[in-house]
Amino acid sequence: MEEIGLPFMVKSSTSVHRWAFSKVKSKTDFETAVKESYKYDDSILFEEFIAGREIECAILGNDPAEASLPGEIIINKQYEFYTFDAKYVDGSAVVIEVPAKLDAAVAERIREVSIKAYQALGCEDFSRVDLFLTEDGRVYVNEINTIPGFTNSSMFPMMWKERGISFTDLISKLADLALIRYKKSRRIERNFQSALNF
Repeated sequence: MEEIGLPFMVKSSTSVHRWAFSKVKSKTDFETAVKESYKYDDSILFEEFIAGREIECAILGNDPAEASLPGEIIINKQYEFYTFDAKYVDGSAVVIEVPAKLDAAVAERIREVSIKAYQALGCEDFSRVDLFLTEDGRVYVNEINTIPGFTNSSMFPMMWKERGISFTDLISKLADLALIRYKKSRRIERNFQSALNF
C-alpha cells in the first residue's frame, strides 16, 4: 500500500487467457484478494489502479506495423472496473464503440503508443494493445494480447472491419503474414557445423 498507494489491483492467471482481478481499497481487501488470487496461480501481480477510459487498439503486420483506430469499452456504472463477469457473463455490462469518440490528436497518440509497445515487445503479425486514457490525457499501456479474441464480435476484427477489412480478408492477411514469417525462418541455419569432434 505504501509503494503503489490505494486503491490497487491484484491479478492472477486462471488460465492462458483469463485473469482473476481484485481491487484493493483497504487492508481487509488486500488479505482477501491475495487469498483469492493464490487459488488460481503461484504468482500474483500487484498493479497501480489507473482510473481511465478502457481503450483498445489493433495492430497488424510487421514492416511496417499498422494500427487501427482505437476502440473503447464503456463499462456500466454498476461495475468498478472491467471484471470477469462484466467481460464474459453480463451481456449488458459494456458498450463497445468502434471507433472510440476521441479527439483526432489523442487517437493518433494512442495509435503511436500502441505500435511502439508492439515493437518494443517484439510482437509479430498481430496483437491487440489494451490501454487506459486518463481524464488529464495520459495514455498507459495496460497489456498486449498477442492472441486476441477472434469471433465476429471480438474487438480485434471489429476494429479492422471499421477500416474496411472484412473478417475473411483479415484471416487471409494473417495467413499471408504467417507464410512470410515461415519463409524468412527457413533461411536461418539451425545446426552449427564445426571441425570440432564431440
